[in-house]
Amino acid sequence: MAPAAMSMLSKEKKKIDAMIINVISLDSHCFELLAQVVDLNIIVVIVVYDEHDEFLVKKTLDNGAYICSKKPLVEQTVTFLWQTQRDHISVGDEE
Repeated sequence: MAPAAMSMLSKEKKKIDAMIINVISLDSHCFELLAQVVDLNIIVVIVVYDEHDEFLVKKTLDNGAYICSKKPLVEQTVTFLWQTQRDHISVGDEE
């Protein structure tokens, strides 16, 4: 799935401000996608995973993830991030 997402990002003309990366297994594809997302200056990157793994959490945060959370991603977290992103865009429009 990560290669498909990377392909979509490289072809997409619209600006993407936020992305959720669903980590199914700890493979290099999720980190390649994370690197591409960071390179594209996508502001909010959330990585979600099934099993707690300190290595995964540290590596994703060190490589640019904004949040790393065990599934399920709760509505309050998504709402907070949406509000944070909305406020960031509003501030950017004022400059």
